[in-house]
Amino acid sequence: MADITATVATADGSAVAITSTTLTASDTLTYKGQTGKQLLILTNGTGSSVDVTLLGDAVSAFTVVGYGEVDPTAGKVVTVADGTTVVVVLAGLDKYLTDADKIISVTGGTDVVAQLINLS
Repeated sequence: MADITATVATADGSAVAITSTTLTASDTLTYKGQTGKQLLILTNGTGSSVDVTLLGDAVSAFTVVGYGEVDPTAGKVVTVADGTTVVVVLAGLDKYLTDADKIISVTGGTDVVAQLINLS
């Protein structure tokens, strides 16, 4: 199990080296919440498509007016095709990432390279 280490990038235009983490079957990241301005970058060079699942431990179903009940308890699956890189804006996944201590489970990403960027 690895903790995906965040890189802090500031708005002053400074270049920063990005920390990369090679994922295992079960990893974690620290989520800053909807106002945290975080990007999760996933790069797959494994030879096949990989489904990475993001999930907080306090997620529950909720109702959307005009739509009905939405159940995010299985987590948000991010499919990363082989040879591609995707970016996920974590604030947009808040309902999947609810967690009292903000430690989010990242599973299924064995050998995918992750980079977590905290924008400030």
